[in-house]
Amino acid sequence: MYVERSLQYDRFLEEQQVHLGFYERAAKWAYGFVGWDMKAPSVDKDMEEAEFAIRFRDAFCLAIMGGLMTLPLSVLVFLVGGSSITNWVAAGLPFIVFGGLVYYPSYAAKLRKLKMLGQSPLAILYLVIAMEVTPNLEASVAFAAKNMPNPMGLVFKHLLWMTETRAMPDMEEAFNWYSRKVKEWAPHLAEALYLIAGSMREVGAMRRRSLEKATAVVLEGTKGVMETFARSLDIPVMATNAFGIMLPVLLLIIGPIASVFASSTNVGMALLVIYDFLIPLLLLFITIYILGKRPGSISEIEYLKPSFRVTFMGREWNAKPLMILIAGIFGALQVFLLVTQPTAIMPVVQGVEAVSVGYTLPGIVALGVPLGIYFLSWAQENQKIKKRVETLEREFGNALYQLGNIMNEGVPIEEAMQDVADRMKGSETEVFFRTATNRVRTLGWPLERALFDEKYGVLREFPSNLIRNIMLVLMKSAEKGPRSASLTSISVSNYLKAMQDVRDKIIDLLSESISGLRFQGMVLIPLITGTIVGLGQITSNLLMKIASQISGVVGSGMASGYGYIGEFINIQGVIQPSFLQMIVGVYVVATLFIIGLLVGGLEDGWERTAIYLNIGKLISYGVFIYALATIAIATIFGNMIAVVMI
Repeated sequence: MYVERSLQYDRFLEEQQVHLGFYERAAKWAYGFVGWDMKAPSVDKDMEEAEFAIRFRDAFCLAIMGGLMTLPLSVLVFLVGGSSITNWVAAGLPFIVFGGLVYYPSYAAKLRKLKMLGQSPLAILYLVIAMEVTPNLEASVAFAAKNMPNPMGLVFKHLLWMTETRAMPDMEEAFNWYSRKVKEWAPHLAEALYLIAGSMREVGAMRRRSLEKATAVVLEGTKGVMETFARSLDIPVMATNAFGIMLPVLLLIIGPIASVFASSTNVGMALLVIYDFLIPLLLLFITIYILGKRPGSISEIEYLKPSFRVTFMGREWNAKPLMILIAGIFGALQVFLLVTQPTAIMPVVQGVEAVSVGYTLPGIVALGVPLGIYFLSWAQENQKIKKRVETLEREFGNALYQLGNIMNEGVPIEEAMQDVADRMKGSETEVFFRTATNRVRTLGWPLERALFDEKYGVLREFPSNLIRNIMLVLMKSAEKGPRSASLTSISVSNYLKAMQDVRDKIIDLLSESISGLRFQGMVLIPLITGTIVGLGQITSNLLMKIASQISGVVGSGMASGYGYIGEFINIQGVIQPSFLQMIVGVYVVATLFIIGLLVGGLEDGWERTAIYLNIGKLISYGVFIYALATIAIATIFGNMIAVVMI
């Protein structure tokens, strides 16, 4: 009955004009070029379940080509690095690229499944509210297919396509087939689909109970998945703390002193590889691992294009000239300082005096602050929209319940909306309903246009797919009369309240981990690393002064025993403080970027606005705190040490 996916689904994708992504196109090209027919049934199964248009053989061929293409870069790192750590990195780089390209489709397939898990409450809600108005399975699936974003939207389109092409005899059979397909990794979604399909054989109150149970099952299942995910966060978050703070701090403390006892002058280059490549890569792997288990966001909001404006000190600024100004000023200052002191970017101290950390600090500010402003300006306007929409969605369950009670008395929907607006003064619901009814009254528009008009509809101000689709169903139900709309409104209000309870539970489960990571990124990492870099300058200056005094004693012939000190102390290997600051500054920016990605992903599951907002805040504030801590420690304690040494 079911045609093999490799033929049927490819034809479906072609008819739906679904375009392959860059990775899929590259993988297919690589397979055509290399032609190695490697097999991995488990990976193929993952990609098939996630509706990928490639197989393991394609990914493997792309990984082979990617690994080979990184060989010249590995040779370059080997020649330039000159230390054992850089040699290991050079040797491992092709394998890292190979592993990443091979694993990517499995990880992307996992993310697709997780997004489907996050969308499943909304998908079931759309099916149920459509069934409330028109108890027809095909019509309900068509409604969900039209209004759900991918990947669940594509799933419903696929089910419709299967029934239209007679790959399945009817929609109930298609539901049962898909339920069996997802049962292993989404049992609550499978059970909800079974219940909805089975409700077609029931009538009246029995059908309504089945639909209510389907909603309850999928919401309870989603809550259970999030509880499991929240419990699994302890060790990964601990690892983030260990590799993001503890390990770097230990290396920073040991680094300047260890460089004096090293047999070569390559400790600085080794620290460069560790801080600016290995530690960020490790943190990125941990972040990918954590977010690879987090189900997607329940809510779907249509965002505006970024305005690139940012609010600072109570005033709104155009971010683009602000970024250019900051990058230009601090970049020019950095160039000037390097011209006056070229040895600032040398790994080891040149001469008898170390170069201050201030000689490379402007470069970090020029890199970090504009980057943070960019992400903030991208997200800030959309974050305001998101807050308004979330507030409206939170209030809408109660508003629909009141709306249903008023319409149950035979009041038309327009008048009922006006009454609810009067009762809920000061809320986003009042703004939503009153704006719509005012346009009906003053402009003479029908309610449908007041809500859905592409340019002036009230839903332009509240771009929530959930609210939009609820109002679509409510308008369709109102065509049968106020009492029909009343029943639909009250039923949907109950579903919304249950879904909001699950959202609140998710926020509560993740709040502790998110708060800890945000504090770690915004305060602890920049403050501690800035302090250690400042102390690193003091350590380097101390070592150079001690070496200078010992050399003076030995040169005068007063203490010949001091001559042996050169056998185990390598004064020429002392790390340049300005070079160390440059390494750590880049590490701070990279680490704050990754932690911002993690915090935003935990908050909303790969939702771009949340991720960009957190990245922007962490980098902007973090770089500022890091620069202040570095300058303060180097200045205050540096002067004290100078007085003591005199």
